[in-house]
Amino acid sequence: MADYSEDYRDYELDEYADPSPFNISTELVTGCSVCNKKDDLSRCAACKVVLYCSGEHQAAHRKEHKSICNKIKKAQQVCDKEEAELRASQGGPLSWANPFETAPGHFWGIVETRPYMRARFAVVDYQMKINTRAAVQAALDNIMDMLRLCRGDNMGLRDIAPGLLLSLGRDQACYDFVKWWEWRYNQSDYDSGDMDAPYLDIKDADVFEAPDLFTDTKYPNLSPLLDITLLKIRLLIDLKALQRVKLEAGSHVPQEILDTINTHAVSSVVAGNREILERKDLAPRISGLEKQIRKLYDTVQKANKYIWLAMVRPGNHLTARPAYTSAGTIREMQVKLQYVYNAWAETPGAIGVIEELQKRSGTARAT
Repeated sequence: MADYSEDYRDYELDEYADPSPFNISTELVTGCSVCNKKDDLSRCAACKVVLYCSGEHQAAHRKEHKSICNKIKKAQQVCDKEEAELRASQGGPLSWANPFETAPGHFWGIVETRPYMRARFAVVDYQMKINTRAAVQAALDNIMDMLRLCRGDNMGLRDIAPGLLLSLGRDQACYDFVKWWEWRYNQSDYDSGDMDAPYLDIKDADVFEAPDLFTDTKYPNLSPLLDITLLKIRLLIDLKALQRVKLEAGSHVPQEILDTINTHAVSSVVAGNREILERKDLAPRISGLEKQIRKLYDTVQKANKYIWLAMVRPGNHLTARPAYTSAGTIREMQVKLQYVYNAWAETPGAIGVIEELQKRSGTARAT
C-alpha cells in the first residue's frame, strides 16, 4: 500500500461512511452497453445516457444498471421541479422573475436559485458514475450551462469540466478552458458579474507552451495542474510513438502509416496537427515535454504530497466523500482525484509515466 505518512494513519475513518460508487473507466463505451454495437441504438428512457442495440440487451443489463439509473431519474425530477418553479416565479422584493432569462451570469447571487443549482449538480454527480460517452457529454453539458448561469462559479465546477473534456478527447478545448480560468479569471480587474467582459475567449492556445502560468505561482492550483500534466503526457506518448515510427521507416513515413498514427493517437492535438506528424525530428519537442512534465510533477507534489501516491494506487480514495477540504490535505486529494482519475485511466501509459517519476524522485514507498 502507498505510504500516506502519519497524516493518513490518523485520518478519521468516518469520512469513508456511506461511500460513493466509482466505476473506473479504461475506455468510454460509445455503443451498446452490452455488446458495444454502434448502429441502430436507443437510449435508456429513464437516465438517457446509456445506449442499447435491442430490448434484449437492455433487459440483460437492467440488474447492473438499475440502481444508478433510478438515482439519475429521481435527481433529474427534483432538478426539473426546481427549474419549473424558478421559471414560473414572478419576482418580488427579494427575488427575480424567471432568473434563467433575467439573471444569467449572476444566478448564484439569487438565493432562491441555489436549490436548483444543487439539484442539477446532483444529476451531474450521478452521470459521472456511468462510463459511457453519452453520460460524460451530458455531465459536461450540464456543467457548462451552470457556468453560463453563474460565471463566479461558486460551486467549483471549473475543476470538474476539464477531466470530462479529456475523457471526450477534446484536448485543445480542455487546454483553452483551463488556461482561461487560470489566467483571465484570476486577473485582479476581472469582474465576473460584468456580462460584457470576455468569457472563455481563449481559443487554440499553444498546448506545447511552457506551463509557467500553472507552476510559477505562490499557491499552485491542484486541479488544473493535474489536467495540464495529463495533457502534456498525452502529447509525449504520441510524439515518442511517432518518433519510433520515423526511426524505423526512415525520413519519409508513408501516408498510410501517418493515417494509422492519427487514428490511434492519444491526444487529439497531435492527431489533428499535420505539421507535427510530418516533422522529421521530434527529439527537441520530446525533450521539452519531458522537462515540462517533470516541472509539473514537482509542482503537484508540492501542492499536495498525497496525490501522486493515490494516482498510482487509488484504493478507497475514489469512493471517499469528504465533508470539507483544504489545500494540501488528503481530503483535497480525494476530491480532485475523483474529478480527473478516469481521464488518466483512459490514457494508456499515463499513470505509468507517474510511476517512473516516483521512482526517480524516491516518492514511491511501501508501508
